[in-house]
Amino acid sequence: MKKQKKCYKNMRTRLQSKGTLSAKGMIKHLVGKEKFLMTDVNHCTSKTVIKFAVENSVSVIGLEN
Repeated sequence: MKKQKKCYKNMRTRLQSKGTLSAKGMIKHLVGKEKFLMTDVNHCTSKTVIKFAVENSVSVIGLEN
């Protein structure tokens, strides 16, 4: 996950330094892809936590930032 985020960051900085119209469009495209990826990862993680809690009959789940 960290490797993928670093790849997106490097691509964004490279495109921002270019500054062309097509580069700005590509940045918007990349932001959307990254947002979808993070939403999916968060969903899968929370699903795994809930599944574990149900299997082990846990009544309270505490989360921290």
